[in-house]
Amino acid sequence: MSNSNSVDQVRHYFNIASPAHHLDEEMHLFPAIIALDPELKKAHSIDMLTMINAIIKEHVESDTRRRGIKSAEA
Repeated sequence: MSNSNSVDQVRHYFNIASPAHHLDEEMHLFPAIIALDPELKKAHSIDMLTMINAIIKEHVESDTRRRGIKSAEA
C-alpha cells in the first residue's frame, strides 16, 4: 500500500466514516437504548445514560479536532 493511499484512507475515515458513525449512534442507537427505559427506573439505566453522555462528549471533541485539522489543510 502506498503512503498516498494510506493518507487517503485516513482522511476518508476521519472526514466521512467517523462523522457518519457518530451521527448514526446519536440518531439511532442512543435513542433506542434510552427507549428501553425512558423513565430510568432500572438500576443500570443511569449508568447507560452516563456512558451515552460521555460518548457524545467524545464525539463533539473529535469532531471539533477534525474540523480544526480540515481547516488547517485548506
